[in-house]
Amino acid sequence: MRVLGSAVLPPPIRHVQTWAAEYRGDRPVLDVSQGTSGVIPPQMADASEQAWVSYGEREGSEGLREALASDVRDLYRTGYVEADDILVTAGCNEAFCAVAGALVGAGDEVVLLSPFYFNHDMWLRLIGARPTYVPMPFSGDIDEEHLEDAARSARLIVAASPSNPTGAELSRHSFEAIERVCRKYGIPFVLDETYSVFRRDAGNSPHELFGEGWHDYLISLRSLSKEFSMPGHRIGAAIAGPALLQGAAKWHDCMSIVAPTSGQNFAEFALNNLRGWRHELAARIRSNGETFVKDLRSGTSPFVLDSWGGFFLWLAHPLSGLSDEAAAQSLAKRLGVLSVPGSYFAPTETGRLRVSAAGLSPATGQDLLARLNEVESW
Repeated sequence: MRVLGSAVLPPPIRHVQTWAAEYRGDRPVLDVSQGTSGVIPPQMADASEQAWVSYGEREGSEGLREALASDVRDLYRTGYVEADDILVTAGCNEAFCAVAGALVGAGDEVVLLSPFYFNHDMWLRLIGARPTYVPMPFSGDIDEEHLEDAARSARLIVAASPSNPTGAELSRHSFEAIERVCRKYGIPFVLDETYSVFRRDAGNSPHELFGEGWHDYLISLRSLSKEFSMPGHRIGAAIAGPALLQGAAKWHDCMSIVAPTSGQNFAEFALNNLRGWRHELAARIRSNGETFVKDLRSGTSPFVLDSWGGFFLWLAHPLSGLSDEAAAQSLAKRLGVLSVPGSYFAPTETGRLRVSAAGLSPATGQDLLARLNEVESW
């Protein structure tokens, strides 16, 4: 039997979580591998009976798309986004898969800003595309000349801002540079904005790309599952022009047919009623992250913080004799700490680990820091 994809990494988070079985300590396993807040959102009224007897609208419910369009107009201070620009999907991952499926095929080159989100790289490889990498510095200022060199032969540019895994945010200069390159070569820009409402610079709009003519090149991806802390319900969206959405809808129809109706119902309720709660959740995650970063930097931890933001911390580990995968396995086995190796997000060894700060409280943050400090005695 021929099985394709053998050269692609196994699902990284599930793989990392298997390492917990090797831990023999007496403290609870501290899982900071996955980007979830662990917070339960306020409950809404029972969903309509229609959720049980009908697939629902393939592009997503009209009420949800209207609510999300309104949210985009408010967040980005734009008047150029409407409900018809939105395809609701079964999570943001599916939004990316559907969009990429409509835009690239076997042998096509795709520029990924690196470190990249591993599922972007995985999916592109599974459909036969060839990723090429342009560094995204922690400052968010990418090298426009390097980007243009890579884009000349590419069909697509892909980025996540804030970054998963580093938390870094693309600068205004970088967004402008990407727009220039995309327009010059006639290629789309897929921007994963899963963590946009959790940015450290929450006072300003995430970017200014939703101006007149944005449909010509921009595809924005959103994760309502992350924004409203309901990851099990898998509600995402692609925001793009009509031609692209028509192509992506074909992939969407083959993968999930329609996003789960109960999740759509809650997402619509949340966008209409829980934006304030979302703002408070983001502020709490930001504050807990700031506290952890302050404590890490003010102490004598052997781990060095390179970057942070959104849900994540990007830490340089001190185990110089080990690969980042071996270092992460060692932390799991000896300390009961689950983190993700940096090499899962990059084409080469990084010496870094991704730690999710989204679910940390002040107490669990102190527990994590104490365990990491034990590495000094190894």
